[in-house]
Amino acid sequence: MDNHLLEFFQHEVGLQCKFMLRAANEVNNSRQKNDVEGVFYGLQSILSASANISKALWGQGGKAKRVAERKRLRDSLQMSDDSPLRPTDMRNHFEHFDDRLERWWQTSTHKNYVDMNLGPRNAIHGLAKSDSFRNFDPQSNVLCFGDDEVNIQALIDEAQALLLRIRAGPNPFRV
Repeated sequence: MDNHLLEFFQHEVGLQCKFMLRAANEVNNSRQKNDVEGVFYGLQSILSASANISKALWGQGGKAKRVAERKRLRDSLQMSDDSPLRPTDMRNHFEHFDDRLERWWQTSTHKNYVDMNLGPRNAIHGLAKSDSFRNFDPQSNVLCFGDDEVNIQALIDEAQALLLRIRAGPNPFRV
């Protein structure tokens, strides 16, 4: 990867980290106001920025060629392949909500539908995980969608650490 291209990628990753942190503030502010839509708006923004970081660092879809091409970028930012920022499954659930809804309709036994729930996932007894769409537990910071879950705090912590490394580095495009 060319040095200038590397700098542009580093700048973009830093910008997406800042977007994640702004979105985290939105989640926290919305929680204080009991604004459920605001909470999920912020969570969706966190997931989008996280996926943008993942695509920059590992390429889209994890294609081996892109993963290899982006190794210099990951090395320059001290990013390990087991970073919580790498998986994009949760973002895909939010982005492809229409597909998830159609699949649920075709496969759900009881057609129970729970969405945009704030609280522990097991608070609703007898609910199949497949009938639960967006669920965020503010106490554990775990966001669930069906069988998948992600710790939002782990994403935020990783983005904060990454942003600090970018700001400390030689990149002329300070973020």
